Amino acid sequence: MDFESLSRLARAILAIVAYTAAALFISLKPAYAIDPDTYQLALDAAAAGDHAAERAFLRSACDADKTARACLDFTAMLYQGIGGSTDYPAARVYAEKACTFGEMEGCNYLASLQEDGKGGAKDLVLASENFDRACTGGSARGCHNLAQMIYEKRIPSQTMATHDLARARSLFEAACDGNIAIACNNFAVMLKFGEGGEKDLVAARALFEVACEAGNNDSCANHGLMLMIGEGGPTDVGRAAALLKPSCDSGSHLACDNLGVIFLNGLNGPADTVAALTLFEKSCAGGEANGCFNLGGMQFYGVNGERNYPAARASFTKGCSNGSLGACDKLAEMLFDGKGGDANPALARQVYTDMCRSGVARSCMIYSVMAETGAGGPRDREASNRALDKGCELGDTIACSAKSLRAKQSK
Repeated sequence: MDFESLSRLARAILAIVAYTAAALFISLKPAYAIDPDTYQLALDAAAAGDHAAERAFLRSACDADKTARACLDFTAMLYQGIGGSTDYPAARVYAEKACTFGEMEGCNYLASLQEDGKGGAKDLVLASENFDRACTGGSARGCHNLAQMIYEKRIPSQTMATHDLARARSLFEAACDGNIAIACNNFAVMLKFGEGGEKDLVAARALFEVACEAGNNDSCANHGLMLMIGEGGPTDVGRAAALLKPSCDSGSHLACDNLGVIFLNGLNGPADTVAALTLFEKSCAGGEANGCFNLGGMQFYGVNGERNYPAARASFTKGCSNGSLGACDKLAEMLFDGKGGDANPALARQVYTDMCRSGVARSCMIYSVMAETGAGGPRDREASNRALDKGCELGDTIACSAKSLRAKQSK
């Protein structure tokens, strides 16, 4: 697909965001089941901003009275450095106490510390088990964090299936039901792409909207994209732009890329290629692969003036490294032709090989020709035939024709 077509469509991104202990803020408003007079002292200390006194009280309530909530809130203060210095080893000790006393957010904190290796050894097995315990006990955050580990294949195989997408989807759904906005985003992503179950674009779009309204920036970017291209409902570019602008300003590089697509193609008023270029530059600088592809496209075709092949090659290189197949395709073309730098047929051949393995039919056909003719490496008829087979399986009609012709010639 060419640059212009891909620019109009943009690319949907799995906006999965790591959710670690740093994001697990626990309210420090006192809720202690202990002596009323002592409870009032805690309220007074908190109201006066005397967090050191509050911290001392929480420690005593946890150690002496075995108050689970006190253990949990003390853990939060230790982790965040409120009322004293940050102390991860102590946070781990008190999180374990909170967990033992039945406070499931304590189990969640403990698992997060184990997952990150803060305050002690990194242990993904124990982390997954404690996230599971927290989730089973009613912690929506625990469900989300366990789903994240499963989705990202970070659970050692001896404990459970490392990439059980159906379970990850179910856990994200449970966490979403528990009002965790990022979990709603992630559940919507899985609905959109049919991961771990049936694809449901209408439900995905509705969930992105809910999570966006709850303050999740990635959901605003994803919702804006679906509005822009009419996925899961009618196209509404005006509303899409209204969502993508603040999302981009707030740091979503996906939103910047898609807003750039709107400006580039004049989808919400006159085209503004200067604004589009700025947005693609911001998106690419932030690591958004498709932003680099679109930036490279503008540079390659000279949309705002002279063609700049060296800059385009650099943009395509970054986009390809970050996962844009469109960028890889243009990079391989430039490597082979020597545009924007020295010709490197060997590297071009490797890029086409990798793209073929990733399921890009056209790349299989190109690699087949290179292997057959010895371009960028040794002649390899067997590898060429395998590439034709895969290209044909992937639906490339030229590869199928070439495969049929070779079969006839071999008889």
